[in-house]
This record gives sequence, structure tokens and C-alpha cells, in this order.
Amino acid sequence: MTPNKLIFDDIPTLFDMYDHEQKGMDAFSVALEEITNAYPDLLTKLGQITMSELQVGIVNKASLKRLRERAENVRQSSGDFRIDALAARLATFEETEESISGIAGLAANKPIHDWIDLDVDRACIEIAVLCQGFKKAELYARVKGKQQNRHAISLMSGLSGQEQVHQLSFDVLEDKKPEINQIKDQVSKLLIKESDPELVLAALTELSVEYMNLLANPMIERLDNYG
Repeated sequence: MTPNKLIFDDIPTLFDMYDHEQKGMDAFSVALEEITNAYPDLLTKLGQITMSELQVGIVNKASLKRLRERAENVRQSSGDFRIDALAARLATFEETEESISGIAGLAANKPIHDWIDLDVDRACIEIAVLCQGFKKAELYARVKGKQQNRHAISLMSGLSGQEQVHQLSFDVLEDKKPEINQIKDQVSKLLIKESDPELVLAALTELSVEYMNLLANPMIERLDNYG
């Protein structure tokens, strides 16, 4: 295909420009804009997945500085070369296309400019997997004498005579403790009027199971939220 054929034959025919010039030009402009925005939109989506999985929250200078500190704490200590590679990238992470494409390329084991459509879905899943591994590495940072930035919590319960036991492990950042204490105080104030400790425990257990079910969704369901 020559450039002249593409410009003067193929594009006008595809967008019906010969019979409906303005309508065809409008359709061509829309298609061209979609092509132009495809790469930045993809990087935005991958960046959102990365920040969400790492529990960064609002992305700003303070949160990125905190993320780089977390990465330095994990760097070269996970025992997994891919997690170490992710930590190395996060240690210098900036909210730029270069930083995000570096993480995406690591996830897909292929530079982002060489991707095909299947690589996009694979990268989304692998970014989430890598971020989960990064957070686990934070849990065990204390093994090598480093600051521990995360806490793991497990809860098991059986309700209403059911044999099924609910179990979930999750983790929270160390700097979230003030928020946790605030929620705990609010819940305590609501429950202080109840004199029966067993009723309080039963209510808290049922409420905990409801929240556990919310957190127990498969990883792919979380990724679907990014479109």
C-alpha cells in the first residue's frame, strides 16, 4: 500500500467521502482522534490500576514520595527478581508516560510499543499480581531489619450454625492507623449502650463477614472497573 493510495483512495472510500464529503470528514476526524488518544488512554488506565492496587489513593507529591519510600524499603529484599524490578521502578516513579510504560513493560515481559491486543489484558492482570507481591514483600520487610510498612490481619468465623468458615487476609498501611483508630472510636461510641458483650460480638462478626465478602471478589472483577 502506497501513501498516495491510502490518502486518495482507501480513506475516502472507507469513510464515504466521495458521496458525503462533510459527513465522511467528520467520521474520519473522530477515528483519527481515537487513534491519537489510544496510547495516552491506555497508559492512564494502567497507571490507575497500579496506584489503586498499591493503595496510593489520591496521586500527588506527598503520596508519590510515600510510594517511593515504600519501594526503597522493599528494593532488593523480596527474593523475587520481578518484585525487585517493580520496586526499583517505583523507587523513582513519577506520574509520567515513561514511568508507567516501564511498569507495563515489566508486567507483560515486552516493551509496550511492541504490544498486541492480548498483551493489554495480560498486563492489566500482571500489574495487579505484581502489586500484590510488592505488598506481601512489605509485610516481610522486618525479616531483613527494615521498617515494616504494612500489617496483615486474618479473621475466621462461623455463623448461624453453618459449617462454612469465612477467612480473609488483608493488609493496611502503617500510616492508616489514625484513620483506623478514628473508625474504632466511632463504632465504640455506637456500641457502648449495649450491655451484652455477646450481642456486640455477634453483631461485629456478622458485619465483619459482610465486609469480608466485599473484599473477597476475584482480582479480575476489580480490573473490570477500569473498563
